[in-house]
Amino acid sequence: MTVKPNQKKKRIKLSKDAYVKLKTEMWNKQYQRCGRCKQYTPPETTHFHHIKSRGAGGDDSEENGEIVCWACHNLIEAGNL
Repeated sequence: MTVKPNQKKKRIKLSKDAYVKLKTEMWNKQYQRCGRCKQYTPPETTHFHHIKSRGAGGDDSEENGEIVCWACHNLIEAGNL
């Protein structure tokens, strides 16, 4: 998709089912491990971390996310990781 200088890129916002599917696919690609600490992470304790937050215009895409454990996500959000 070509974006003109004054045109915003269309933001991807997934339905809940599509969001869970993307999260599961990414988790499996990461061999069921946290993207930061590399520890095995059960699916119920994983978090889809948006590299660019949705509030800042980030979207729900594989390119804008990583699967991390809750501990690492808390450290990322606090600015410590």
